[in-house]
Amino acid sequence: MNTRTSARVGYLPDCLVEMIHELRGLDAAVEVTPEHVNRDTAPPHMRLLCRLVAPWPDGYEPLSGPEYQPIAQSAA
Repeated sequence: MNTRTSARVGYLPDCLVEMIHELRGLDAAVEVTPEHVNRDTAPPHMRLLCRLVAPWPDGYEPLSGPEYQPIAQSAA
């Protein structure tokens, strides 16, 4: 995550970045709110803890792309 001045203040896992882009594409109101600021001695990707809130539109299935499907079918 970057500030308006391009300072890096945190990290968001790739799967969540993809989900946010999908939700914004569906005109969902995605909100990111700071929850906790760690000391400046914390690793850069762990300095800011945020809460991410977004409504899930009807029919939306997160993490349903091909990269999240089983590699092999389970034996039944």
